[in-house]
Amino acid sequence: MISTIPARVLRVAVISPASSLERGVAPIIRESRELMWIGSASDSDAAIHLCQTDEPDVLLLDSASDPRWDLSLLLTSMFPDVVIVALLRRNTRNSVAAAWARLHGVRGLVGLNADGPALLTTIRTTVEIGRFVHPDAIRSS
Repeated sequence: MISTIPARVLRVAVISPASSLERGVAPIIRESRELMWIGSASDSDAAIHLCQTDEPDVLLLDSASDPRWDLSLLLTSMFPDVVIVALLRRNTRNSVAAAWARLHGVRGLVGLNADGPALLTTIRTTVEIGRFVHPDAIRSS
């Protein structure tokens, strides 16, 4: 028998100093029945506060806000249940940056300019299977 009980709605937030990123991502998240937009943080202190108060399931992390992936390591150490999906800017869309991100707790990778379906697929798949790299996230040399 197929279950008719809906899956738990995932709470999603973004970490980025660029408010334009929030304006682009939030509507995509809000349109999904499986996801709930809970807000954003512009720096590490605000990200910690957001995790403590709003308890997100998924953090979308702008790679520009965590160039050495220290914030990812800190957040996954403090909040081990949170899933971090990195939104990779052009300069971090390579295998070395992706490997460093993964070593520092990032579980999902997608390009910053990914379309809505690619972003939603990356979030869902990362949560479902634990790790996911969207095929368009890493550019080959």
